[in-house]
Amino acid sequence: MRQIARNEALRLLARRRTRSERELLDDESVLATVADEEAEEEREGLLLRLQVGQVVERLSVDDRRLLALRYEGDLSQPEMARILGIPEGTVKVRLHRLRGRLRKELETTR
Repeated sequence: MRQIARNEALRLLARRRTRSERELLDDESVLATVADEEAEEEREGLLLRLQVGQVVERLSVDDRRLLALRYEGDLSQPEMARILGIPEGTVKVRLHRLRGRLRKELETTR
């Protein structure tokens, strides 16, 4: 009886050890996958920022100023119109056209 109990206990321990090792490997593979996905997202974000920077460099000074006021200064269209000394409708149209050009440029560079 003792020998049977001993063998059964050893078998159960071996099974638990194998299961624990398998679970540990599964956890490590999940962590590696998450890290790879985060690295890929970070790389894609960096590439997009570089592309945007290149496209913005090719814009005219007025267009860059308009973008800076809107997105860096976080100004509203009426505030931008007052600073630039142009009608609010002109600011609205220029921003709309500028966004369209940027979108088109970024799509062609990808």
